[in-house]
Amino acid sequence: MRKFSATTLTIFITLVSFTVTAESGHSAQPSNSKYRTWIEQMKQAPRGPFANIRWYCSDGTVLPPKAYACKDHGGGVQHGQRNDQTRTLREKGYWIANFLAGVDAKTEVAREDFQDRYNQLLIEKFLIIIDDGWIMRKAQFYRGAFQEEDEREGARKLLTEMAAQAEWIGLRYPALRIGVRLLPHGEDTASVQ
Repeated sequence: MRKFSATTLTIFITLVSFTVTAESGHSAQPSNSKYRTWIEQMKQAPRGPFANIRWYCSDGTVLPPKAYACKDHGGGVQHGQRNDQTRTLREKGYWIANFLAGVDAKTEVAREDFQDRYNQLLIEKFLIIIDDGWIMRKAQFYRGAFQEEDEREGARKLLTEMAAQAEWIGLRYPALRIGVRLLPHGEDTASVQ
């Protein structure tokens, strides 16, 4: 588990909370209590926010788990398939149960809503660290839900693409730096962070 100083935590919460609040436009709705209940259920569910495990092939094919399932489909990545509640939350703009495996970094960073998605990704990673896995509390032991090497590769590509953009090494540098601390992207050394 990574250790964060009080200053780091304060800066993180201030920056991300301000950015998400200012840009997301989410308002309190009666369904929020239902969503909170879903989150609490995910924390206790053996599969967390996932229904099952699937292979996501490069050609768009989705296959059940088996060795080398995407071999004839141009390769691919294996990870959890989001359950109905998770998909509903994502449709409402709550970007939970995020995967970095197989991410097209250039396309992702170019998205109009990328900053909101990125900020929510950071919040999710932060909650996973400080809240005993958060919605992944039990799912972190669900074999195949995440492929660590694919997640690291995706995070590395995403952070590299962001660092190549002037706005992310200028105005948005603090958010990029927080991402470097929270996202798995390579060997965990002080020089990387």
